Amino acid sequence: MKRNPSVELMRIIACYIVLSCHCNFVIIVENAQAPYKEYLSALLGDPVAIFWMITGFFLFNNTDYKKLWKHTFTKILVPLLLLYIVDFHISNYILGKTTLIESIQRSPAEYLDFFKKLFTLHAPTELSSSHTWYVLAYVLIILIFPLLKSFCDYLDKSSKREVVFLIISGALFILNDFFINDLLDFSFHGAGVILPASIEIIWGHIIYRHRELFTKKIYILVAPVVFFGINALRVLLQMYRESNLTDLERHLYRWSSSFSIICAICVLAFAFSAVNSKKESFINKAICAIASYTYPIYLIHALVQEELAQLGYFNIMHDYLLPHMSETWYSVITVYGGGILMFILCIIICIVLRLIKKLVMLPFKYSKKKA
Repeated sequence: MKRNPSVELMRIIACYIVLSCHCNFVIIVENAQAPYKEYLSALLGDPVAIFWMITGFFLFNNTDYKKLWKHTFTKILVPLLLLYIVDFHISNYILGKTTLIESIQRSPAEYLDFFKKLFTLHAPTELSSSHTWYVLAYVLIILIFPLLKSFCDYLDKSSKREVVFLIISGALFILNDFFINDLLDFSFHGAGVILPASIEIIWGHIIYRHRELFTKKIYILVAPVVFFGINALRVLLQMYRESNLTDLERHLYRWSSSFSIICAICVLAFAFSAVNSKKESFINKAICAIASYTYPIYLIHALVQEELAQLGYFNIMHDYLLPHMSETWYSVITVYGGGILMFILCIIICIVLRLIKKLVMLPFKYSKKKA
């Protein structure tokens, strides 16, 4: 299927937010509860909601469940498993805990625990790739795909049904936020991820069907204003309600909040208004080319971040920047600059890996042509 540059821009934005979000987890600041820190966290809280909506754009175009599983296995699960294998055997070395030889030599008990988590669709939290819970959640969505598709087919028959669904599901998210996620207990695993992910995917499906509503150029300005404004409101409510929460699942910054849906729609509106998908241009081609690397970037970025940390990147930023500027500017530069740096490093690594893959596969392609 031909790539849509507007959608690909959304992928790039969401991928970059993920990288910056994980930089935000490791920066060194004097006051972790400062308002600017809360706002920075809020701005980086919604990439997963964006990805779920993008999934909804095209997921229900599939009519062959077997082909969907084949695509999921070859394009998503195989790269994930390769990452897990590499991470499992070198994570201790990257973290500076052991030598490379010692890191590779894992005990039978560690192997058993590793495979147990894989079979139960839980990301190995002790590894650098713990962020891949999202991919395993996607697998759960594919498992219930026939049910979701039947429901979407039902909604597609009537615009009134779509409106009713949006109102009810939106109210459900708001009500859950009011009860600090104690009502529905949305989470990153199992049943706690299926309901919010399914709702956001269906929202994406409905919005994409009516995407012409978001192509007006005024959204280039309106969408960012609403995005930054709604996050300011999110911070005020969060700090007023519970300023010392330690459980991320009880924060309004989580991906499964009503604020995340609004912010994801803002990113959507910006992308669809800023990019003319019907026009073939160098910029559109560049967007699509960069976006083709977002999944492998997402997979490997944690390993790159760990290596940067071991090389002292964050300590260097702290020692050289913080004495010369306020903590606010230090945090902004470190987080967003770190996100840019990781994005560039990851895309270079992914390009090299793709070239190696092509070189390895070249003899097989040649032999097939010759046969």
